[in-house]
Amino acid sequence: MSHVKTDKLSARTPSGTITLGESGETLSFVAPYDGVLIRTGDNSTSNQAFISAYRAGDGVVSGNRVAILSKGDGAGNATALRFDTDDTERLRIDSDGIKFNGDTAAANALNDYKEGTWTAVIADAASSGNESSTSADDAIYTKIGNIVTVSCLFSNIDTTGLTSSNRLYLTGFPFESNSRGAYIVWAQGMTLGGVGNPIARINPGYTYIIFETLTSGGNDSAVLVSDLSSGSADIVISITYTTNS
Repeated sequence: MSHVKTDKLSARTPSGTITLGESGETLSFVAPYDGVLIRTGDNSTSNQAFISAYRAGDGVVSGNRVAILSKGDGAGNATALRFDTDDTERLRIDSDGIKFNGDTAAANALNDYKEGTWTAVIADAASSGNESSTSADDAIYTKIGNIVTVSCLFSNIDTTGLTSSNRLYLTGFPFESNSRGAYIVWAQGMTLGGVGNPIARINPGYTYIIFETLTSGGNDSAVLVSDLSSGSADIVISITYTTNS
């Protein structure tokens, strides 16, 4: 592989400067390009590469109004990509994910985003139970980091084939929960022994919810399959939980 080596090449200042050499390693375009491209340092420095740009009329290059930096580990390995404005780090991408405003903690990195559909099922057991033939509408989810939001709509639920004395479940969640929570569910066509709307409860390790209602004494009471009016009951849910997946 051939190489070109110069001690120093310099041209036109202040409107434009080119400096190439073993110590400087700088290539600058100040005007008329309204920006600057700089390669600085060697493998011992933390910044392996540097690109900055600024508005025409801002004057000096040192303001670094907008900058993109490839961060190194001092051994020639890139470890992060940074985006700065006004000499302040705004965003970084590294092996943990995306971090904001100079934060370097792995726990605060955004490392996943997904959205899609999921198979929501009305059943009489958490797993290996009987399932309703009624399909859900609008069964969608969004996952941002470890936060998952799922929603779905069941209309005119058919309970044929379900064991009427069993608890009512909604299964098929796209990600296993690592949190505990209870959520008010909109429903009609339910004959409840308690008061108010049913509550959907999710526990750590669940990919399903169980339905409950509160009694007049404030205790929870299980919603059974027999509490649904088969062929006319509707359920709408929207639940947010956390996951390790």
